[in-house]
Amino acid sequence: LISMEQKSLEDTLVALEEDVTNNTKSLQLLDKQLLERLSNSQGNLLEDTELIEVLANTKAKAKEVEGKLKEADERKIEINEKREQFRPIATRGSLMYFNMVDMQNVVNPITAQPSGWMYNCSLIQFQEQFDKSIHKSEKCQPTSKRVDKIIQYLTYQVYRYMNRGLFERDKMMFKLIVTMKIMVVAGQLT
Repeated sequence: LISMEQKSLEDTLVALEEDVTNNTKSLQLLDKQLLERLSNSQGNLLEDTELIEVLANTKAKAKEVEGKLKEADERKIEINEKREQFRPIATRGSLMYFNMVDMQNVVNPITAQPSGWMYNCSLIQFQEQFDKSIHKSEKCQPTSKRVDKIIQYLTYQVYRYMNRGLFERDKMMFKLIVTMKIMVVAGQLT
């Protein structure tokens, strides 16, 4: 979802993670070089100007890398806060997917046998409806309004998709399941 809605945000996060990895590796390399110098040093350590120079370079680079890592952590927090704005879509998406799957448990009232094999749904089928909802829902700002539009479209899209393949007798059951689960998630029903 984030890669579709805010690609630059996701790209920034990937680049940030790469920088953090590179900085951590360079810090480890400097530590290793310093330890090698110390272990191979002979005589008085204070008189070894090369060792003192390596130590000063390592210290400066360590401070620089530390600053970059701290900045990266702050940036990650910002990005994750922006990503969290889309969590309600994921919640509604999972609710709708499991409603689709739950229709397999519906029992035929006449024969008292489950008609689950008639209502098999795959994750791929749901993902198609989810992606369609993101692309076709109204584009708007701010993000909270966009999230609401996607949720509305997703709910209706999955409802229409499932309604096409349900027996008439099971359509009301699907509406009831969807409505009740939405109310449970919203805290309106326990």
